[in-house]
Amino acid sequence: MAIDQERVRTLRCRGRGRALTVAGALTCCCLLVVLPVPSASASCAGPQELQVEQSRPGRAPSPTGSASPVLTSDGDIEVSGRGFADGCDDTTGGWGCDGPPPVVPMRGVDLVLEQDGTTWTLGTADAAGGDEGYAISWRVRVPAGAAPGPAVLRAATADEDVLVDG
Repeated sequence: MAIDQERVRTLRCRGRGRALTVAGALTCCCLLVVLPVPSASASCAGPQELQVEQSRPGRAPSPTGSASPVLTSDGDIEVSGRGFADGCDDTTGGWGCDGPPPVVPMRGVDLVLEQDGTTWTLGTADAAGGDEGYAISWRVRVPAGAAPGPAVLRAATADEDVLVDG
């Protein structure tokens, strides 16, 4: 009786494929049972947001009917924000022996004004700690080259639409 070598090789390959498939499935099941998976929670610093206020000596406050804050060149502009942190404090487990990565206040955050393709860096600041909500603030003035019209204040991932008023 002659043994068909090609047939034997085909059967061996099929058997290995099944063995690998079974071994792969078992490995996946074991990993799902053994390895902890970090779960998400809502304890992160939150989205970054900006708020704009302007002190203008001898003038009434900006019009409240405007949807965007109005910036004028005749006074200091106080821009403040919250949530300026790097990291996320998810302490619900799954991090191993080292614990979660630390949440730290952002440092060297630039506040920029963008208008019609031109960008001005108005100031740089460091955020406060978590007990203060990772707050940050800048006291700035409208740059001389800014024209009356719409513009955007940006800091990290936060932005605020504003109107520049001569």
